Amino acid sequence: FRRVLFRSCKTWRRIAAKHYSYMTDFRIENLSDLILYFMIFDLIEPKTLAIMNYGSLEIEHLLKLLSKTKESVLTLKFIHQTDNEPEISYLLERLPKAFPNVEDFRYYDRTFNEKDVYHLLKFTHLKKISIMDDCYFEGRYLSELGPLERLEIHSHMVKYEFVHNLIEKSTEILTNITLDLEEYEEEEIQNMTSLLAKSKLEELSLKYCNNLTGDHLLNLKEQTGLKSLTLRKTFYVGGDAYSRFFQHNFNLLEKLYLPMNNGLTSDGLISIANHCPALKELDITWCEEVD
Repeated sequence: FRRVLFRSCKTWRRIAAKHYSYMTDFRIENLSDLILYFMIFDLIEPKTLAIMNYGSLEIEHLLKLLSKTKESVLTLKFIHQTDNEPEISYLLERLPKAFPNVEDFRYYDRTFNEKDVYHLLKFTHLKKISIMDDCYFEGRYLSELGPLERLEIHSHMVKYEFVHNLIEKSTEILTNITLDLEEYEEEEIQNMTSLLAKSKLEELSLKYCNNLTGDHLLNLKEQTGLKSLTLRKTFYVGGDAYSRFFQHNFNLLEKLYLPMNNGLTSDGLISIANHCPALKELDITWCEEVD
């Protein structure tokens, strides 16, 4: 029986070597995926590893996953909702050793906290961070990170000064940024938009822009290299500001999302049509002044 089993395993591995050797993305959603990952660990060199629904996996199984080093992984995604915060923090502490070459870290879980941000400092090649799902942390360790190409923070809890310090450090290489401005004062938004104007951005997303004004928007008028722009929920940006902003010819802009912008008028929409020739997607949901 052992000889038959051994020959079967060898045959399976030869088949697996042909089937999985080209794989660049690997997703772990359940115990079966985890077992498969262990079985073909030495056959694959994935560049992207997504660990999903990890609340359904036993902690010892996840720790075994993190006990092996996989240097090929450049993008690491943690995606789930779980109340198991202490154990998840325990896992995050081990990520930099298991995946030492990660450049892109994406975390989709509200349990992300201050201690977890501290663990990110151990990633020596980190260039891109996405922290989703409105996590509750102030971000005091953010300013200790190295320069970033992409920074996505979907949380109004993160303090302005920590984000400002990190962006200031990243000005020369920053191309993609997402911020929640809900708690920002007007002066802070003025300083932030002036700082962002110094980067060569390709994607810019500002959410809950309660205190964003037309002057703040015009600080960004030279960002004509944008390919994607999101301004969500503004109250104090008038139609004239939109017209003046888009007159600077955003020739590369393909995606424009302006939901819940009460100041956007039909004149602003005409300016968008005239000066954004590459536009493919437009969202003006709940823009009540547009005829």
